[in-house]
Amino acid sequence: MATHYDDKVEEEIPGMVYVFALTNEEDDEEMNPIISDVKEYELPDHFIGGGEKSGGGVCAYALLNTLKKEQQRQQSEEATTATKKKKKKKKKNEEESSSFSSSTMMTWADCLETMEENIREERGLRSYVPTLSTSRPIDVRNEPVRIAASSTNNDGVKRALLIGIHYEEEDEEDVRLLSCHDDVRKMREFLMHEHGFQKQNILVILDDDGRHHLPTKKLILDSLVRLCEISEPGDSIFLQFSGHGGRLIDEYDEYDEDGILHDLLATSDYRESGVGPIVDDELYSSFVTKIPAGVECIAVIDTLHPPPRGSKSCALELPYMCEAGDDEVYHVEGFRPGRAMIASVAAAAGAATIAGGVAAATRKKKKKKKDSSEKDSSEKNKKDNIKPKRKKKKEVVEEEEDDDDRHDEDSDEEYGESEELKSNKKAPKKNNGKKKGPLRLRGKEEKKKKQSDDDDEPSIEEGEDSYKEEEKQKKKKKTGVLGLRIISTFRLAHRLHLRIHKF
Repeated sequence: MATHYDDKVEEEIPGMVYVFALTNEEDDEEMNPIISDVKEYELPDHFIGGGEKSGGGVCAYALLNTLKKEQQRQQSEEATTATKKKKKKKKKNEEESSSFSSSTMMTWADCLETMEENIREERGLRSYVPTLSTSRPIDVRNEPVRIAASSTNNDGVKRALLIGIHYEEEDEEDVRLLSCHDDVRKMREFLMHEHGFQKQNILVILDDDGRHHLPTKKLILDSLVRLCEISEPGDSIFLQFSGHGGRLIDEYDEYDEDGILHDLLATSDYRESGVGPIVDDELYSSFVTKIPAGVECIAVIDTLHPPPRGSKSCALELPYMCEAGDDEVYHVEGFRPGRAMIASVAAAAGAATIAGGVAAATRKKKKKKKDSSEKDSSEKNKKDNIKPKRKKKKEVVEEEEDDDDRHDEDSDEEYGESEELKSNKKAPKKNNGKKKGPLRLRGKEEKKKKQSDDDDEPSIEEGEDSYKEEEKQKKKKKTGVLGLRIISTFRLAHRLHLRIHKF
């Protein structure tokens, strides 16, 4: 029976959220110290378990192994069931055979216990305890484990955000991780091949020398917000974070005189001024509470040094939790619906976004007013039989194009276009009596290139090939339901009246 507390939680967290994470029976405060200010945060060393080195990825590795073994077991069971159905022709026997499969499906509790065995036997980490946090009080012993929302018509869209950080740019080798990228790639293949996730609906963020999106704080938070905005009832969200974490104590919490502990996630740019790591309150206010009703989210938060047992399990804070071996979920200590958030960084970023949007709108309004004024002047000249100067008109058109090009150029620099797409955009324009295609330069480069257009123009075949390639790239971007790929990220954010700035 739902309590008043449960009702308040459901009101604050409309969506259904499940989070896999780890806790540690041994408090390794020496390796993972508690800080009192985000500016004090430093990446912890990758030494665990009595000085043994680790590349990270314990939770994700154990979950993948568990789910793959369960899938193999189910396939074997289905084959056995099919054989029984052939032998038993009576309806009663068929119903018994059908119930055989459903009664033995792996539950959330079974999954946690199998993960614990995997971690202790294969990794030798006997102090690590797998946990499951949820946004509702579920029956962990009877509800079957799943990676995507269970839908009878299976028409919901499945989207995933996979984040893996090795911190390769760090000077100290003892903080770098080794297996996070592999865990992300393996999870991606598993989601696509075994659970029906479409390639265009999976956004991978890795610090791998520019081959993928760089896992900056802004991009991660913006991606999470976008996932919530485009998800509808029946859709699924899968989130994975593999990297470093940490703990922060809020010594002046109004609800607790001893302070309250917050969990952190380290992004690739956490050292930059005004950035810092992601705080759990930022994730809660911008993602957890924004997941729409009817949408299910499964998350794996896999940090190198898990928080100590008995506290929150990770930075993705939820009201209910259970550990491997538990028969039911319990209330997470310290979770209070409606409490004040400490995510001042997120609030400042939101204010900056609004200010940027207002500034852009103001510039657009001034430009529109200027164009209108020049148009009126041109019409007046015609009435007075005065021929307007062609040169002036040409300058106005070039100014408009330059403004739009600078607007697009910011998005390219921000999210790193592919070299192939850049080369297509550097091809000069060619009309040939047809509609002008998107083959144009951007910003200042266009002005410089125009001076040599007459001397070095490409052939018609080259222009048409580049145009076809550009159209192919544009069509490819439109198919992405997630809407967070390279250039399209900027344009989608622009439609939401946001302004993306350089980090």
